[in-house]
Amino acid sequence: MNESAQYVSISNYKGSLGIILVLFILLVIVTNVFFSPFQEDPPQDDDLSTLGSVSIDVKNGTGSYLMTSTSLTGDFEAPGPSPHTIQPGGRYNFQLLTTSHASAIAIYNITSTNGVRVGGAVITMSWASRGIVFKYGVANATVTGPFKVVKEDAPIVRIDNA
Repeated sequence: MNESAQYVSISNYKGSLGIILVLFILLVIVTNVFFSPFQEDPPQDDDLSTLGSVSIDVKNGTGSYLMTSTSLTGDFEAPGPSPHTIQPGGRYNFQLLTTSHASAIAIYNITSTNGVRVGGAVITMSWASRGIVFKYGVANATVTGPFKVVKEDAPIVRIDNA
């Protein structure tokens, strides 16, 4: 009888398709956490000292009018904003909490330097996120009078002359 040596392998290993699938899923998760394919330049947030809030700036670009706050309500970081007046060319920074569904509203009278009301502004603020870690402020405004809203960046809203 002829007996020849033959190599026989017994295995349940079906190939590398399962490993490739697991690695692909991990790659997708990591890229979604750290990168967004639809991301613009990230908004500038100079104050990273508080991880539980986002920064939103309101700028007075009217040139010669004062913006005086009349109502400041919502989910601001404690102690909350104080009543204030934004001088021409000035800005005011709000810190909005990043708790679920947090939002805030700031209402301003726009007056001439001699105190005559010529318009108003309502600033609505909220926050959004890119991935799990990066959060940023979002501000929108409506104005009355001879003014317009200019969006400079996601966390900055500027009121200008129309």
